[in-house]
Amino acid sequence: IYAFGHPMGMAWSLSKGIISNNERYARHPFIKSIQVDAAINKGNSGGPLINEKGEIVGIATLMVSRSNSNAGVGLGVRADIAEKSLTEMLRTGKVERPALGVMVVSLNGKESQRRELLKKNPDINITIPNSFGLMISDENKPINPIPEGLRAWDTIIGINDVPINTDIEFADQLIKYKIGEKIIVNIIRDRRFMKIGNIKLKVFPVPTDKMYRADMATIPNRETN
Repeated sequence: IYAFGHPMGMAWSLSKGIISNNERYARHPFIKSIQVDAAINKGNSGGPLINEKGEIVGIATLMVSRSNSNAGVGLGVRADIAEKSLTEMLRTGKVERPALGVMVVSLNGKESQRRELLKKNPDINITIPNSFGLMISDENKPINPIPEGLRAWDTIIGINDVPINTDIEFADQLIKYKIGEKIIVNIIRDRRFMKIGNIKLKVFPVPTDKMYRADMATIPNRETN
């Protein structure tokens, strides 16, 4: 794999390496990334990652380093993810992803985690299951109420009968559906397995006002003839 960019102000620099993994995650489980050992430094971000055929397979995004310099591990957004986002951005002016509309706590099935959850949230009034899954917390009430049918401290273990254990698997299932579609959520509620239907997917909220400067230029609207 080859990484193009302008690292440290050195224009049109090229580094090469191998792809170690094509399912890493850059800050969010919707954003699947490629892990490369090609040198990625400040100035490479936004540059292409190209294979030997000259095909773009990713967009350099960040480096993973304790010293704030290249340590042999770089991440780039996968080309298929970037292309899908760009297509939607050019068509609608924004990229929106589906969400259930709840805050969750990932369970790992350990007794120590259950004790810690109870310590931080003494108002939990049901049994915390000894399992993997995603427990719905009550942090999003009352600003963003939990969808009707679900409750705080339910544990999500599947979407439309497809089992999920982690937030990454959760995101992988949600991305298969469109905003506004209704799904079935498989849960554990106080030692009972349940199916909660007709849950409408919402727009995943992104706090762009906090992520970007107010004076940053935006992509102009495309005019059609």
